[in-house]
Amino acid sequence: MLMKKLPAYRPQCCITPLAVAAEHMCFFPELRSQYSKLLERYQCMVTKNKRIWALAEPRRQTGKYLTPCFCPEIGNRKVEIVRDDIPARTRTEQLAFPPVIRLMQLKERDSFKSFSNQRKSTVNRMLRKSMLSLYSRLSNKQPPTKKEKPKKLTDAEETLRQERLKKLAKPRVDINKEEEKKEKAAKLEKLEKAKQQKIPKGYGFMVKPKGAGSALRRFKNLSKPRQYESDEPKEWVLTNNMKYYTPSDRILKISKPRIYEVFDPEEVYRVKETALNYRATQRIRELASPPVYQHKPEVKEAPFKTSPNALKAKTSQRIVELATPKDYFDKHTRPNPYKVSPNALRARITPRLRELAKPKTYML
Repeated sequence: MLMKKLPAYRPQCCITPLAVAAEHMCFFPELRSQYSKLLERYQCMVTKNKRIWALAEPRRQTGKYLTPCFCPEIGNRKVEIVRDDIPARTRTEQLAFPPVIRLMQLKERDSFKSFSNQRKSTVNRMLRKSMLSLYSRLSNKQPPTKKEKPKKLTDAEETLRQERLKKLAKPRVDINKEEEKKEKAAKLEKLEKAKQQKIPKGYGFMVKPKGAGSALRRFKNLSKPRQYESDEPKEWVLTNNMKYYTPSDRILKISKPRIYEVFDPEEVYRVKETALNYRATQRIRELASPPVYQHKPEVKEAPFKTSPNALKAKTSQRIVELATPKDYFDKHTRPNPYKVSPNALRARITPRLRELAKPKTYML
């Protein structure tokens, strides 16, 4: 069980921290010297409306840094009991428990003995919770049982046990394998007898067995090439059905040629008489005439004439420097590009170059 901390309240036995000192007379000289300033500040800054003062009072007056009281009165002491293991009632809490099998496997390990007492208690507590959960009860999980030590056998029981183990150690006889061995032995005997038999007369000629004539005829028929029908077209013959055939209305309708409408371009693009004899009104003539603007366009008499200021202009030294082209020295083009270098004239051919200079010969 745990003790829950209740909201602190202060009885008469506790002394409030940061209280005013008992020797409060030490502050009076300083207050007297600054009383006029304090009074003036109060009159200027603090409001005197009673309603505002009433609203400014806090409803619950509690100290900002009030320490909790650890010595409550004996008569008014209140204790609330809270369970350490709160019963898990929700589905998620019960499903969050680890499975019982894993916890039991953990307890059966040798390393579990080296765990601390606190860790062992937590494992046991989780095992108890998962065992008592709803899903463990539905699956009928049983609590772990202690393994009973095997009892020591007497001398007579030990001898019987050893005899039984010797019987079980012998391999079991397989009946099917024995039958297979017998069949193999019988086949070998037949082969040996066939070898010992004398060679009959006419050995080397194929003896015709009974019922082999039908098989030979079948082979002869199959050995013949397959006969295919010729793809040549047959002669056309007028039959009686074709001669006295009467077509249906649908076939007669389909057999007729399609008739198109006559197209006369003169009639299609012919202008109406009202359009030819139409006379435009005064309003339409006004709208058809182009707009006339009052102002005249400003066009120079000589648009390509040089201005007098440009003729009187004098070039500065900087403009002259920029206008002069730069002198470049051409280092790339040679004066005599086809001239052979003296090193190339003095060069001597190596045997390797002679091998490479020879043309390849291919064997045909």
